[in-house]
Amino acid sequence: MIKAIVFDLGGVIYTIGFAFHKEFTNIREFWNKAKVGEISNDEFLRLGSEKLGCDVNKFINFFWDDNEVVPEMQELVIKLGKEYKIGFLANLAEEVYKSDKDLWDFESYGTSVMSFREKVKKPDTEAIDLIIKKLKVEKDEIIFIDDAMKSIVPYSEYGVKCIKFDNPEQTIEDLKKFGVEAW
Repeated sequence: MIKAIVFDLGGVIYTIGFAFHKEFTNIREFWNKAKVGEISNDEFLRLGSEKLGCDVNKFINFFWDDNEVVPEMQELVIKLGKEYKIGFLANLAEEVYKSDKDLWDFESYGTSVMSFREKVKKPDTEAIDLIIKKLKVEKDEIIFIDDAMKSIVPYSEYGVKCIKFDNPEQTIEDLKKFGVEAW
């Protein structure tokens, strides 16, 4: 029986324009360190802005100003939260986390594991195990929703029910296939 639904953030709950900027490849090294807490948020912002030759505010605005909440997914989380435990599992640098929370305080609707804070990342089993532990459910009692097959495949092989996010309508249909009803 499904007791919890766990969502990735970027590409599922929020749009992620920054990852598609050609300049993102120039800062990927810093991003990868920041998202698991190997460097601080301030260090990430300093290194990234230096690498791109701009001030920190321009760096932040350039990469994160076009991120938006996907309204249908926000509504889905709220509806599902009336019947199921909600979790969020995401690989984020702290700056993106702050930006996402400014758009919508998702953590007021569920429990989260953020890579920069807990120092675990998808698709490592430690990350999914941590959100399962925080939600106080068993591995076979959750559904994990992500837009990236690089997380879906290993977590499916690990025994977690997974849905590959393409759009809100498809996600609802896939949830129904697992017996989830909240609408």
